[in-house]
Amino acid sequence: FAELLGTEALCQRVKIFATDVDEGALSQARQGSYSLEDLEPVPADLREKYFERAAARYVFRHELRRAIIFGRLDLIADAPISRLDLLACRNALIYLNLEAQRQVLDRFHFALNETGFLFLGRAEMLLMHANLFTPVNLKHRIFAKTPKVNLADHLALLAHGGEADAETKTSQGVWLRALAIDAVSVGQVVVDASDTIVLANELVRARFGLSARDVGRPLRDVELCYRPVELRPLIERALAERRPAGVANVERSGPDGQIRYYDVLVTPLLEEGSRPLGVAITFTDVTRYAQLRAELERSHSELETAYEELQSANEELQTTNEELQSTVEELETTNEELQSSNEEMETLNAELQSTNEEMQTTNDQLRSRTDELDRANTFLESIVASMEAGVVVVDANLAVEIWNRKAEDLWGLRADEVRGKPFLNLDIGLPVEELKAPLRECLAGNGGPHRLVLDGRNRRGKAIRCAVMCIPLAGTDKRAQGAILMMEPED
Repeated sequence: FAELLGTEALCQRVKIFATDVDEGALSQARQGSYSLEDLEPVPADLREKYFERAAARYVFRHELRRAIIFGRLDLIADAPISRLDLLACRNALIYLNLEAQRQVLDRFHFALNETGFLFLGRAEMLLMHANLFTPVNLKHRIFAKTPKVNLADHLALLAHGGEADAETKTSQGVWLRALAIDAVSVGQVVVDASDTIVLANELVRARFGLSARDVGRPLRDVELCYRPVELRPLIERALAERRPAGVANVERSGPDGQIRYYDVLVTPLLEEGSRPLGVAITFTDVTRYAQLRAELERSHSELETAYEELQSANEELQTTNEELQSTVEELETTNEELQSSNEEMETLNAELQSTNEEMQTTNDQLRSRTDELDRANTFLESIVASMEAGVVVVDANLAVEIWNRKAEDLWGLRADEVRGKPFLNLDIGLPVEELKAPLRECLAGNGGPHRLVLDGRNRRGKAIRCAVMCIPLAGTDKRAQGAILMMEPED
């Protein structure tokens, strides 16, 4: 946390509750004193940064130690700590029986915020408690809290005696069904009658930007409702007509930038009496079929063209044959014409060779100009990178075009992380909303430059006053093509 937030921000924003049932272990942990052998797995730079030498031992830094609260806690008998964002309990559940595990996990679920995470040990899977926690990364045993646990799930957690076996089988069945849905080769989302996302399998999460946290959210609040196709009209039609409704060959750009095509099918889920319970939305990847169809259409067009050319050539051959048969005398004339055509072809060939040489010369000139442009771009980037102030260039849509090294050092974001993103949406230590008006003025061509002095925090969390100069970026037609922001902390 200190590496990501900085020491000052960690002390202000983070509280860590370290608990154990053993008072001896707590007493030793409170001292925060370790031998060199204890800290051997810790990299040397972090060891020097966060520990202080005391004789032959290393002591955890005092200001960071104050962010940790130690206390005795019995996972089964004591009330849980609430409103946690992250709960790490590694290799403890494996020593508890099924009933004790059920009680502890119910307490963990209560302790976490709605967006909280549970981090378990390598041997702990939660296969029988899928109603409480959703796996985020099974390899590293990271689980997200399942929101809005219903009454049936709570009753299942409190089951005793003979009901425990039934609950185990039910949980295993739910888990197996979830794994089976994740294993299918089509993307699938299930939405209930109240427009809430009930299920989203692995393929949808990977290709359409959904996550485990989106389960339980209204469909209208996620991007999938509108892209790659408007799902609301399809859902309304499927529910109204009580039959599937779909759209074929919907185009979408994948995370890797590749264009893919999907057949989208919305199927109503009806119970007895035809009362709708929700809809199942299926995304079938037909990219390969679309590619084959395009290749087939292209081949068909080429075949038609070749057939027409063949027919035309055949007609010409028939005409030539009739002419040859009608008169032998025309052969000599034809021979002379062929000789003349041969000479013309030789002349044309010479002209083509001359044209080819001219094109080669033009190509060399273009390559030389390209090299000059590359050198000019490199020189321009060197100038921007060498400036002492942070320089940001945005286009007419306020998307970031240039982000120099000083800007990276000021705000902690690399150029490849912000390029192409809206500047006003960047999470940096500067109140970018106050720059909206000056940027609009620059883009509207209403004079400039505009200078502001804003309070902010640099990437290390230190409070600074930053002078910001907003300058219009004019094109050759004198119209504003964007804006240049120059940011420099004041002493």
